[in-house]
Amino acid sequence: MNRLWQKLALNFVAVAIAVTIVALLAVNLSYESRFKSYVKERQAINNHRIIQTITNIYEVHGSWSEELTDLLPQLGVMSGVSLKVLDLDRNIVAETSSEIESMMMGENAKVAGETAVIPIVNGADRVGDVYITPLGDIYGVPGEDIRFRESINRLLLLGGGLAAIVGLLLSYFISTRMTSPLERMTEAAKKIEAGDYSERVEVTSKDEIGDLAYAFNHLAVTLERQEDLRRNLTADISHELRTPLASIRSHVEAYIDGVMEPTTENIRSIHEETMRLSRLVEDLGELARLESDKVNIVKTKIDLNEVAGKVVFNLKPLFEEKDVKIELSKVSEPLYVKADADKIYQILFNLLHNALKFTSLGGKAEVRLEKNGKNALVYIEDNGIGIDLEEHSSIFERFYRVEKSRNRSSGGAGIGLTVVKELVDIHKGKISVDSELGKGTEFKIVMPLFT
Repeated sequence: MNRLWQKLALNFVAVAIAVTIVALLAVNLSYESRFKSYVKERQAINNHRIIQTITNIYEVHGSWSEELTDLLPQLGVMSGVSLKVLDLDRNIVAETSSEIESMMMGENAKVAGETAVIPIVNGADRVGDVYITPLGDIYGVPGEDIRFRESINRLLLLGGGLAAIVGLLLSYFISTRMTSPLERMTEAAKKIEAGDYSERVEVTSKDEIGDLAYAFNHLAVTLERQEDLRRNLTADISHELRTPLASIRSHVEAYIDGVMEPTTENIRSIHEETMRLSRLVEDLGELARLESDKVNIVKTKIDLNEVAGKVVFNLKPLFEEKDVKIELSKVSEPLYVKADADKIYQILFNLLHNALKFTSLGGKAEVRLEKNGKNALVYIEDNGIGIDLEEHSSIFERFYRVEKSRNRSSGGAGIGLTVVKELVDIHKGKISVDSELGKGTEFKIVMPLFT
């Protein structure tokens, strides 16, 4: 029984059977505890009617007559009792026979209670006694009560059987509705496993199954994006390696052939290409260490004002060379956080270097620090080319490029922002981007203050 609908059906049927058993037990226990008082009251009424009838017959005839012998079996049948009438000499005047008792109660007829001995009084004189014995089944329950309880039990069993059948049908219907989207997700998962990352499932409800379908589709989108990034990785890295290597090879071959002189300017060109390769290798190595949790993080109490000041001071010559203005806005008091100073320096350096690359001549970049409650805020803002809104959620992914051809021309490999995101996460911070194409970009970093 590996199918979910079969398991659900079994559970429904089991619940129906359990409810039926509980109902049977409850009804029978209630019968035993409450019905006995009713039976006693009814027996008292029956006894009074029997005595009144026998007394009336005696009064009419003035003595015991054959009419009593004929009527007594009827009284016994009507009342569910065994009757025996004795006179004052203890002679049997009339009684119900065992054949009549069997006819009343069946072969299992048995005494169902204590025999009551009630005197027959005519006027003020006692003329005899009546022995009244309640009859029932082998458990001592009166016949009418037996039949009543048996009818209730039959109805309960019938209801339980119907409930089991209805439960089985409902379980099939409900489980089919529940499992059909799961089966579709299973089929979609198999297609994704086979490499078809475009597969999606329809979200048809807002319950847990709908949430699962939505999460599945989100996972599929993420896997498809990662697969696209993986497929582009070889081409991207190949391009990043091929361009500087081709430049270096062409220069070396030109020197060997005597076509070009190894002047300072030509050697500087080769040096720039080797530095470009070095940055790529360093970025890849840094990313690998971060993702494998092998990076060495030494957290101490540091002032973000000081770290930001160092980054701005070291990058200022590059900004001036490109005629891009850079500003630093600190807070008046120390902005202490518990962090690795070198890694925070790397975060700010990468973000400011990006701002420099994508800000035109005469542009502006700013580092702004603020304090907000228990958090330190760092803003890196520029008025450069900006980022399209659709790409905001992707820029921190590995090897993701914003306008690849432009990014390649600037020397990036799509790794820097991924490294920044990993370092911010390690410091239990958050980073977000707010950018508009053609108007500039603002990165916001939130870090908990040192306490």
